[in-house]
Amino acid sequence: GAKSNIMDHQVHSRHQIGTRWDPKYEIRVHSCFWYSLQNDQEGMTYILMDKIPSFPALSDALSLKKYRLTLKLLSASAREVMACVDEKTGNTLLVTVADIEKTSSNSEWLKLLSEKLVVKGIDVTLKNKQGRNALHCAAIRGHHNLCVLYCDRFKLPASEPEGGGLTPMILH
Repeated sequence: GAKSNIMDHQVHSRHQIGTRWDPKYEIRVHSCFWYSLQNDQEGMTYILMDKIPSFPALSDALSLKKYRLTLKLLSASAREVMACVDEKTGNTLLVTVADIEKTSSNSEWLKLLSEKLVVKGIDVTLKNKQGRNALHCAAIRGHHNLCVLYCDRFKLPASEPEGGGLTPMILH
């Protein structure tokens, strides 16, 4: 696709969607959607929202902590998006949510997003390339409310080890 430079980063046309590493140049390549989110260009974001695949849009919104938009995108997403994984990390959307750094303001948002993902049909048992599911990642990040949600409502076992042999109870 056509390339242009925005803010000293390499950006591809809207057909090259998502965030990825370009090993040839060892740079991070972002989508136009990511840049519109990053720069709070709401009009452009909403125009692009209808033009791009759901999984990259959701990943971009989550990476920039745009939780309200992520919830809106989830509501409009097809069920097939719940089976998508990030090719670099192997993270599902639920693992991505659980792996977000804990802040005082994001706890309820992450719980809402987790619940919405399960309603949409995401497989809560899927693990990333490190052998961690959402419960492992939530425990590592100190998301107590997510750990309770994942164990009590989503029935993830607290005794299941991750790839390195550690259980969520040890990781917390």
